[in-house]
Amino acid sequence: MKPDDTYNLAVQVLDEYIATGKLRRTHERYIILRQICNFPAQFTAEQLQLLCTKELAVSRATIYNTLQLLLDASLLISYPLYAGSKTTCYELCIKKNSRMYFRCSQCGRVVEFEDKSISSLVKNRRYSNFVPTNLSLYVFGTCKVCRRQSKRGGNKNSNSI
Repeated sequence: MKPDDTYNLAVQVLDEYIATGKLRRTHERYIILRQICNFPAQFTAEQLQLLCTKELAVSRATIYNTLQLLLDASLLISYPLYAGSKTTCYELCIKKNSRMYFRCSQCGRVVEFEDKSISSLVKNRRYSNFVPTNLSLYVFGTCKVCRRQSKRGGNKNSNSI
């Protein structure tokens, strides 16, 4: 899904949630939502605030309040950065029950991929006392560009996979 399509769909969901809850439709919320739709994968509140301040002076409280609103509207999911971490990561969750990514451990580049067999495996498996609603899978490794550069002894901070 293209970023503009994702944003338009997210706006529809948010508009409906705001109308149902009789909440205010603020310009800041939609700017924050647009920035979230531009993230390729998970993000933290701090990363989001840095990105948003390029376009709008936005407080940390506005970021956290909007993140909570988007969680309540089921547009985001949240989880700890890693087991035991106090840092929360957020991820856009719109009309998609599974998200799978390759993440380069050297340059940090993230590329989304789809594998229907993995999605099907999780969806069709029965779990005792657990009903899965979303799947998020990260496969860590080294991208082609970083592998090539490490063979040459070059710069490992490339922005493409």
